[in-house]
Amino acid sequence: MEEEAPRFNVLEEAFNGNGNGCANVEATQSAILKVLTRVNRFQMRVRKHIEDNYTEFMPNNTSPDIFLEESGSLNREIHDMLENLGSEGLDALDEANVKMAGNGRQLREILLGLGVSEHVLRIDELFQCVEEAKATKDYLVLLDLVGRLRAFIYGDDSVDGDAQVATPEVRRIFKALECYETIKVKYHVQAYMLQQSLQERFDRLVQLQCKSFPTSRCVTLQVSRDQTQLQDIVQALFQEPYNPARLCEFLLDNCIEPVIMRPVMADYSEEADGGTYVRLSLSYATKEPSSAQLRPNYKQVLENLRLLLHTLAGINCSVSRDQHVFGIIGDHVKDKMLKLLVDECLIPAVPESTEEYQTSTLCEDVAQLEQLLVDSFIINPEQDRALGQFVEKYETYYRNRMYRRVLETAREIIQRDLQDMVLVAPNNHSAEVANDPFLFPRCMISKSAQVSRSLNETIDYALMDSFSPAGLCQTNGPHSSPAHG
Repeated sequence: MEEEAPRFNVLEEAFNGNGNGCANVEATQSAILKVLTRVNRFQMRVRKHIEDNYTEFMPNNTSPDIFLEESGSLNREIHDMLENLGSEGLDALDEANVKMAGNGRQLREILLGLGVSEHVLRIDELFQCVEEAKATKDYLVLLDLVGRLRAFIYGDDSVDGDAQVATPEVRRIFKALECYETIKVKYHVQAYMLQQSLQERFDRLVQLQCKSFPTSRCVTLQVSRDQTQLQDIVQALFQEPYNPARLCEFLLDNCIEPVIMRPVMADYSEEADGGTYVRLSLSYATKEPSSAQLRPNYKQVLENLRLLLHTLAGINCSVSRDQHVFGIIGDHVKDKMLKLLVDECLIPAVPESTEEYQTSTLCEDVAQLEQLLVDSFIINPEQDRALGQFVEKYETYYRNRMYRRVLETAREIIQRDLQDMVLVAPNNHSAEVANDPFLFPRCMISKSAQVSRSLNETIDYALMDSFSPAGLCQTNGPHSSPAHG
């Protein structure tokens, strides 16, 4: 009934006032002029409202709801009038086709102007809603409102499907308005202020501190235990425009890389600041390790990584249908983290002896870590295969390290024996050697050289003996028959 009321306000007087029904062209023109007058007055008031807010920046407390309600009423009246022109006014169109067609175009132009006014008013309404949401610090609502503002201003329907209220013609005219640039600036100011407010709030809930000393560093991570507030802020902050590079750089340079490369002392507490925060402190030397002996045990490395993930677990919430916060962080850190983990921690931890190999649980530990990273959404098991490939090549790594260790041990023995000297031909004095050139002179040689010469002589004798007739008979054995010899 409410939608029918405007129709009878104007149409009844215009079309039925002279008793001629819809055949009276003059009555139709009169109705159009009345609507046009009302629309012009309405647009003048809307223009003043917009200029006060976006051109002159004058204080204006008028609510856009009043204008939107009046705009809707005028829209309904004009649509009813167009409908009557199309269905009941055929006779009138026959009498004055050109004039009535012009009236129809005029009505459509009025509708287009109303559409532009309504579009600007809805943007103004969203700006007022933003101010109200800022007062209540409802960041998820703020984020939604800013997204809707972007959709209305830039015509980005992918941001908000409901923003399709504006036709291409309305958007084209809207972008040509004087207030368009001012509205864009105001939107960017609101978006920037929202981003800054979210970042400040996030920094209070997730505190990352790093204190450097001449030879050491202490890194402290504190995460609020207020999961509701924390996840609201994180969900609002970690949207597509947000760049987490600063957070990822801090975690990689001050936490992940030192945990893998250096001995780290970790202190974890779930009752920090009166039980309101979870805290993890990492202390380590900043001087480059000069020996492999300073390399941390791989079990301690994996345990510290688990502590780091457990401390930050509060921020790992879903920010979209198929993405989590750890997934966003993982995109920035996982490649370097996995490479360091395999090259600097896991491969050096492969056992070098059979005894170590039989008692090692390295493969099982790596598989558990990989599953933890998958469950935390840091890595994709189908794409990030570094840990899985390490487990697959574990046997090869083990053999290579064992053979390398055998060679190193042999080289050490040889180098040590080179220092041990033995006397050769102790009875061949210089005078005797001078008279007999076939005598080897008395001298000192390394024990390794003597062993090598003795080994060569033994091999030569063995070869000569194996090719002699007696050697062949002995090879065949005393029970060998001529038929099988």
